[in-house]
Amino acid sequence: MQRIKEDFLELLERIIPLLGKDVLEIGCGSGERAAQIARKASSVVAIDSDSPSISQAQENNTAANLRYSCESAQTMSFRSKTFDVVLFTLSFHHLPVDAMNSVIAKAVDCTRPGGYIVYLEPTFTGSYFEAELLFDACDGDERAAKARAYYEMLNYKNYYEVVEIDDETIFEIDSTEDFIENLKPGKNRHAIDDFLKKNKFLLTAQRRINIFQVY
Repeated sequence: MQRIKEDFLELLERIIPLLGKDVLEIGCGSGERAAQIARKASSVVAIDSDSPSISQAQENNTAANLRYSCESAQTMSFRSKTFDVVLFTLSFHHLPVDAMNSVIAKAVDCTRPGGYIVYLEPTFTGSYFEAELLFDACDGDERAAKARAYYEMLNYKNYYEVVEIDDETIFEIDSTEDFIENLKPGKNRHAIDDFLKKNKFLLTAQRRINIFQVY
């Protein structure tokens, strides 16, 4: 499984040039985006609660201005006014609903006045989303969590929305075995081959970028 298209950073930089910025990424996974951001930004701190992902990130990406830390959004305790940009990269909807508001407050607190809170979030369309529902693949049916995350980010009071941008990521799948290995389907495995053929072994994931500015 290979990601062959993602325009997130290009779209982001049309609004927020990263040169000279201090950036926090929340939910960095294996660290690929953090490493890309570090080539542009002044400094990057990237956190994730999954220890194996952080270990992989530290092994693969060793830029001097990039630091990884194994911690969650709920427990992060950065000093106030530390960062120019805080990014939630496909992570905000994974938070417990009752923690979403407090996590936004933490993110706002550690952002400098005039800085930005950015959410990259999955939407409800695309063949990747269809695969999650049909095969109980990847994270399964997250519709309720996505909707609540969207509501919480839009209704937080201590920042204001700058823009909402549509984005799309495309994954190329080598085979049915590749799909099973990476997406770990929980049902309907007999239908995977036909699904992949119908979609020409490409999975499209529609994303949404919401950018807010801190007062």
